[in-house]
Amino acid sequence: MLARIPLVTLLCFLLLSELVTASSTSLNRVRRDAYTTLRAATHGGNGPQLTTVGATPPGAHAANIPVGNNGANVFAWVSSTPAQESSATSAYIILHGIDRNAGFYYNVLSNANQAALRAMLPGASPNTLLVAPLFFSTTQDVRAYNASSLAWADPNAWTGGDGSTHPESSNVSVFTVLDTLLEKYSKYSGMRNVTFVAHGGGAQVLQRYAVVGKDPPNSNVAVRYVIGDPSSMLYFTRDRPVPFNPATCPMYDDFRYGFSNYTAPYALEPDSPRDLFRRYIARDVRYVIGLGDVVKDEGDQLCAGRATGGAERKDRSLDYWAYLNLLANTTGSTPDYPGFYPALDTRKRGDPRGYVTSTPEERQGFATGQLRHQMYYINGAGHNADQVYGSGDGQKAIFGAAAPAVSLSGSASSSTSMSAAGPTGTREPALGGQNGGTAQRSGPISLVGLVFLLAVGFCT
Repeated sequence: MLARIPLVTLLCFLLLSELVTASSTSLNRVRRDAYTTLRAATHGGNGPQLTTVGATPPGAHAANIPVGNNGANVFAWVSSTPAQESSATSAYIILHGIDRNAGFYYNVLSNANQAALRAMLPGASPNTLLVAPLFFSTTQDVRAYNASSLAWADPNAWTGGDGSTHPESSNVSVFTVLDTLLEKYSKYSGMRNVTFVAHGGGAQVLQRYAVVGKDPPNSNVAVRYVIGDPSSMLYFTRDRPVPFNPATCPMYDDFRYGFSNYTAPYALEPDSPRDLFRRYIARDVRYVIGLGDVVKDEGDQLCAGRATGGAERKDRSLDYWAYLNLLANTTGSTPDYPGFYPALDTRKRGDPRGYVTSTPEERQGFATGQLRHQMYYINGAGHNADQVYGSGDGQKAIFGAAAPAVSLSGSASSSTSMSAAGPTGTREPALGGQNGGTAQRSGPISLVGLVFLLAVGFCT
């Protein structure tokens, strides 16, 4: 019996060590948003393989901008003027799409800036800083980035705010990167406005950032978000503009589509969809829609994406614009839109069967009667950033006069949390904690945890 004790002890030690390692790996695994999770099965939307960061755009230089305190950085093309970056009075930051072609997008922004200067638009100034960050993929771009560059294991998982996987254990959301850029440029003494611009995949992350992102540290700095032709936008309630079967599309309201199962490693402050909505509608947000963006087999064609307005990006944007107006209960007529919101739109007639809707209790506190946002329709433009932001209205969206501020009556923070569930039941939304961790759900113990407890019992 004594001779067997060392062997049992050794086996117990090895078993517990492996279980601790497995548990640690499980806890540190980067969580993925609904689109990235669903898209993984299709092996699509990866974009190209980058071997370099590309040619330097005219008038720009390469920069590595620190993010956080652990030595990580984000690569960016930054304009070489003004000569002293800290003397800039305006900063314009453009996000690339799924092709991760930051140089191209820098040129789109630079061309729009030059056109705005010629047109003497209010926001155009020669003392302007242009910035185009690049979000690498560890599976596609390993030859293009360095040891400290932020990169993501799933190509374009950054568009859902998912955590980075390079450098190892960095787990940084693009929302944090955008916070870093906003804070960096807002601190310049002469800075008056910071504008974020994006199109396509970049517009997906920018629209979510406009909802969840922080305010600038300097309240004298105006912030604008210009969102062009995203495949989907973030819903605050379960309402959707087209009929679908949630039983066959169970992740339709998970983040990035809605607030259920919030996965980004980024703290939500405030932490309820209702309060986030009230802040969002008071921000200076511009939507730019190419009316020719009607291709039905591009972009997010997953069931949750189609649930936001069908197959066309144009229709989804039109439906979302109506959704904001209906949910906020703005005065005047609701903009014409192709879909239908049975629980929100009492003036539009349609058959409500098959539509997922919210309850009156879930919608309580959203109807502020205010919406600061603006919509720009670009005739003749398809899903093309050059066409959208090369147009006069696209440039007005970026460089036009600030939208009038809105005053929201009442205290948003006093509202109760919204429920978010399937068509019949309700549950509290799983949102991020105040310290930036991902949401935790109570439920059955994991297999690793169960085996761990059994092993502890056996070995002790």
